[in-house]
Amino acid sequence: MGFHVFHLGIDDTDSLKGGCTTYLGYLVLKSFPNLQLLDYPKLVRNNPNVPWKTRGNGSVGISFQASKTIANQVFNYAQHLIQTTTIGGEANTNPGLVLLEGDVPREIRVFAKKALHKLIEIQEAKSILSAHSIDWFSQGNGRGLIGALAAIGNPLAPDYSFELLTYRKPEQWGNPRKINAQQVQTLETLGNPHLFSSYDFTTKTVLITPHGPDPVYFGIRGNNAKILLELTRKIIKPLEPVHGSIIYRSNQGTDQHFWYARETTIPFEATIIHGKVISNPSPITGGHVFFKIMSKLTNHKYWVGAYEPSKYFRSIVMNLRENDEVIVFGGIRNPQETPDPSIL
Repeated sequence: MGFHVFHLGIDDTDSLKGGCTTYLGYLVLKSFPNLQLLDYPKLVRNNPNVPWKTRGNGSVGISFQASKTIANQVFNYAQHLIQTTTIGGEANTNPGLVLLEGDVPREIRVFAKKALHKLIEIQEAKSILSAHSIDWFSQGNGRGLIGALAAIGNPLAPDYSFELLTYRKPEQWGNPRKINAQQVQTLETLGNPHLFSSYDFTTKTVLITPHGPDPVYFGIRGNNAKILLELTRKIIKPLEPVHGSIIYRSNQGTDQHFWYARETTIPFEATIIHGKVISNPSPITGGHVFFKIMSKLTNHKYWVGAYEPSKYFRSIVMNLRENDEVIVFGGIRNPQETPDPSIL
């Protein structure tokens, strides 16, 4: 029986009503415990500016070595999970699943880079799938095929991080999450600098627990998988029954979607603009702070927004003054939502 290399990509299996693509990846690996993985499973955060994302615009990639028979079983089981566990009923939930045999073609790696900072049409993904005879499955409009293909094409190099995700038992979904804030503070303190974004001491906020009805209990991020696992097991004592845990290798915390970005005025694309402040920052209703810059490259004028969720970052922005030089990292807003199509 011959063994071959395969790459499974999954995307868009969640909605605001629940579900989680990383959980589906976890269920696949839990059901095939002897699968010979070639790497950590990947959690790839693609362009954060796309208008139809549910939460973090994350897709999952799993690379493994197996017989064709086993690979087909993995693919069919993942398809079964999508059909039976995906929470539908929303226009933004359009699952995609792909299975590639062999080395990842250069065309798919280029596609994955593009997915980090641009909008991609579904037909472009389908054309690549057809050209390389890749097995695929989708529901709805098939938009999840974009992220699924990007997940297998992104090598997460040279910089990457890890996230240990722990999942709740189904009977807990939708209930308030119980977590010991003191334990999370200790984790952030002892884990420094190997762990990050666990606790915000400025706002006294626990950062490892989501707030929606999805299966995630908590997620802890770091740049060393061994230390991440050891400290989490040592310090965090769950206050509710857990279903299981998994460690993903990821581009979270790396700003990878800016590695290939350039100045642009195209809506929903990531952009980097070197400019000069031409209007002092001003807060508006809702707590957002806006100021205007002129690009040093194109002389184009942009409104720049520091939104309320950025919290104390807005205080830093409020210290800017006319003629200050800045480099802005952000995304171009939808012109239909704002009076100026160049608002960031």
